[in-house]
Amino acid sequence: MASQTFSRIGKNGTWENLIIEDISDGERRYWPSAPYRTSSEEVYLTTLGDAWARQTGIAVPGINYFINRLPSGYGSFQLEKAGSGGSVAYKRLFGHPSGRYYDSAKRFAVHFLWLMASMTGDCTCVLCQMADTSHIPPRFKNFSATTTAATTTTATTHPAKKRSIADMLMMEHHRPSKKLAPEEGGSSTRESSATGMATGRSRREARRPGGVIAVDEEGTEDVYKRFLQQLERAKDSVRGIDFDFEEDSSIDWRAEHEYGGLGSDQLQMYLTQVQHQHSFVPRIGELVLWCPIFNDEHYLLLNHQADQYMFYSFKDAAWHGYPQWRAGVVTAVPTKVAQNGTIDFPDILDNPRKTTALNTSGFRVETLPDPNNELDKSASKQYKYVPLRNIRPLSHWQILLRNLPEADISPSVMYALTCMTTISLVEKVKAVGRWPSAHIMCKGVYLGAELIVTGDVIRLTPRNPSGTCCDVMVVESIRLNLDDIQPEHVLASSQLLCGKSSVTFVGSAYTLSPEMPMKPTPVSPDVVKTCFRPVGSTEYGEWYPLHDIRNKFEVSHDQVLGRLYEADAVRLWTGQLQDKLDRAQRLAEKPSLSFDAAGILSGRRYATQTDNRIPEPSDDDIRWFFADTRAQALDVVSFNGIEVGNYDPVRTKESLEYWKSQMAILNGKTRSSTTSGYISFESLPSYLSSGRKGRKVGSKVVNGRVVFPGDPDYPVSGANQPVPTSAMAGAAFVSTDEEVSEDDADTNHRPIRMPSREKALLPSGGEIAQSIEGGAGFDEDEDESMPDEWLHEPLPLARGGTEESEGGDYNPLNSQ
Repeated sequence: MASQTFSRIGKNGTWENLIIEDISDGERRYWPSAPYRTSSEEVYLTTLGDAWARQTGIAVPGINYFINRLPSGYGSFQLEKAGSGGSVAYKRLFGHPSGRYYDSAKRFAVHFLWLMASMTGDCTCVLCQMADTSHIPPRFKNFSATTTAATTTTATTHPAKKRSIADMLMMEHHRPSKKLAPEEGGSSTRESSATGMATGRSRREARRPGGVIAVDEEGTEDVYKRFLQQLERAKDSVRGIDFDFEEDSSIDWRAEHEYGGLGSDQLQMYLTQVQHQHSFVPRIGELVLWCPIFNDEHYLLLNHQADQYMFYSFKDAAWHGYPQWRAGVVTAVPTKVAQNGTIDFPDILDNPRKTTALNTSGFRVETLPDPNNELDKSASKQYKYVPLRNIRPLSHWQILLRNLPEADISPSVMYALTCMTTISLVEKVKAVGRWPSAHIMCKGVYLGAELIVTGDVIRLTPRNPSGTCCDVMVVESIRLNLDDIQPEHVLASSQLLCGKSSVTFVGSAYTLSPEMPMKPTPVSPDVVKTCFRPVGSTEYGEWYPLHDIRNKFEVSHDQVLGRLYEADAVRLWTGQLQDKLDRAQRLAEKPSLSFDAAGILSGRRYATQTDNRIPEPSDDDIRWFFADTRAQALDVVSFNGIEVGNYDPVRTKESLEYWKSQMAILNGKTRSSTTSGYISFESLPSYLSSGRKGRKVGSKVVNGRVVFPGDPDYPVSGANQPVPTSAMAGAAFVSTDEEVSEDDADTNHRPIRMPSREKALLPSGGEIAQSIEGGAGFDEDEDESMPDEWLHEPLPLARGGTEESEGGDYNPLNSQ
């Protein structure tokens, strides 16, 4: 850096200049660009001088020390805080080989002293430290080798299990490309779907000052490739690197994260909300069983005589049939928690009074469409806001549907079971590694039907296939492990990140079985209440440590059944609380960890055989489908009424370029080629709405999708308009996308005349007053009879499940 004037050095007291050794690992290529600007090094020079003098033993009281310069490759920069007007700035030191920065001189002092000691041993500074993953014992020493992902260990070497899933899919990380419409003849085949997922990551290279970066098909920088590039540069280092994931150029990432003083952490706020609610409460994106109709003063209980779950009325003291179960995805959760209170145990069977409507106090559940059908996704339009008593976890499907006629089982249940072997990671926050291995830390993962986040207690699969579940784990870390990273994986043109990969859970494990070789001591109830998030975990029995408490436990994703639910929730679900029991009987009849294990495992086997996105297995192994997002895993068109994923019509080339310009301005790159001279949002041309809300001018809805002028399906002016197929459609002057029979199409219909603009104008205030005083335009008999006719006349028949209705009255089986 250029010479600078100091405000403190040499002013008061005695100062001594220390000449540093010519040893450094700093790299100027990691220095930031605008909006960062250089700042004074004085704080670093004085802090490092005092620390070095004390370490070498030359420090004398009353003398101030400072070093002559920073180590080569390191530089001090500052970034003004947004909205402060330049009065507040963040000072940071750049140049560390990891690409990250130090935010204080004291933190850099640890690394500086290590440099001055000729880089002897391992550096213990905050940027050089890497999470210690050693001493992690294996899941079970003699666990069956038929599983598809290995339990990893660094303490003892065991024969590695085959990773057919990870080896097959290679854990690609890409934003899904636009899906092309399948050719005539039906949905995509098993081979085409699998191949499309395995090779669908298109890449191109983009140049910026400092080198070539990898971008996806939308032009967004690939942070995973950037991490691999830094990992390769530090391949000779014994400490590895520590990398934070910040996708500042991605509008999707910026929309749900706070960055640079802008935006808000929407995703983190929801994850925090999840951590403060009961485990049995459904979470956004989870697959559940739900019934649209649940009569008042009825309860869903177990009929022991019929061995079925049926509606029971205490008022009539009689059973009134069974629910019409469907499978769906939770797209919205209660929002008015302050007014209605949190979801609690009474909500499982009853419907406590709420102060707000169901759209804010209930759950929005959308019926799940067939993930193997690329053409028909209309089932998502069949949604409804329902209370918790209408919902059960998908893992209960064998319990709730037993002894039901096959004709009464909705096809959506099979569609949901097809997604039981899907995985998608949530909130990848950081990565640590040492060449040629690394692992990416995540805050959550969608595993089959459930969302699991850090802090949850999860149930583990039985040690023996015929045994019962008795082991659990308190999740402390969710990791994507990248193994066997090769130099070709670092290239921007490579579609892969590594040779082998796996998803594992790390934490502390406990068991209900005291039959262990080391005969452990039971964990005290106070410790269980502190470590276990679900309320009433002590009622399952006495818990024993499954491993040395000084170590951590790691299992692969296929050894996880699901979340551990509250004990009373399991009792309510299984009918253990239907009969009046005293306290002694209640404690003696403990809830089971395996009450839904058979449904989970059989659902995974079914998914392996039916999911067209997974190559057909040649053995009995359970195969998994790794997706980038939950929408891709479920293959849904819309989520909470908004088109998502591959079906989002907004992500056009023009809109992507517009977003890139916005991101460049937010990041202070107003002079780059991306912004083309634009320096503010107002000066950017709008490719989305041209200042108009709603769909683009000229767009129309044809067969359930929005088409624009120039589209082959766009209706030509003067063409025959579709005939309304319902009274509601005719009254509203709109056309539906229902099928029209040939007989109806040939029938002559009287055209519907639109009202003239003059007649449609509202009367003035004076005209209204005169009509009221004179009674003009009113028929007393008609005025009295209209309310009764409106109340008692039957509603016009119309198919449910449209965009305007709640959906829920349409049964695909009855329509055939």
